Order: sequence, then C-alpha cells, then structure tokens
Amino acid sequence: MSKALIFVALIAAPAAAAPTLAQAQDWEDAPATVVVGGMPPAEFPAFQRYIVERRIPSYAWFDPYASDEPVVAGDMLPDEGVTYYAVPPQYHVTRYRYTIINDEPVLVDPMTRRVVAVID
Repeated sequence: MSKALIFVALIAAPAAAAPTLAQAQDWEDAPATVVVGGMPPAEFPAFQRYIVERRIPSYAWFDPYASDEPVVAGDMLPDEGVTYYAVPPQYHVTRYRYTIINDEPVLVDPMTRRVVAVID
C-alpha cells in the first residue's frame, strides 16, 4: 500500500467514525435519526430536565466575532472562567461536558472548548 493511500485512510477514518451532530436549534425539530455525540433523541428531554434541575450558574459570554448572535454549535468558548460539568453515563455522551452559557445549556468538547450542541 502506498504512503499516500495510507495517509488518506488515516485522515478519512476519524471523519467517518465521528458521530452525527444535531443541526436543529430545537430538539423537537430534530429528525428522529439524529444523534448528538452518541445521545439517542429519546434521551434529550431527560437530559434537559437533568441540567435544569442542577440550577448551575450561567456564564455571561460575549463572542466578539458573533456580534449579538446567540451561542451556536461550533462556537469556541474562552479558556478561563467557564465551569464544565460531567455528563452522567446514562446519557451516553461522557466524552463531552455541559455548561450554561448566556442562560443556554450547551454540550462542549472539553479538548477544544467548542460547543457541540445547544440544548434548548
């Protein structure tokens, strides 16, 4: 196998294995087959309740590149000041963390600080 082919295979493999992310802003609008980081759609309401019941404080954040836009998937959060919380195993997204940004609960990739999904 040539080095170029091996390189292409190594680059393509992580993308092919990556979970599908919900693009809908509202869970009710998400198609039934959409999976957010491994969380089945049937678990979204329970996860929403879990977060709301925790009553964790919201971090007030202004993204200078987004003007007055709300927090969206893909936003990179600041490296200081934000507290991230572990997602319980029953929600199947333990590789992510959750937090509240501008009163919006979000799932975040802790390695990159990027918002994976807004949970509203």
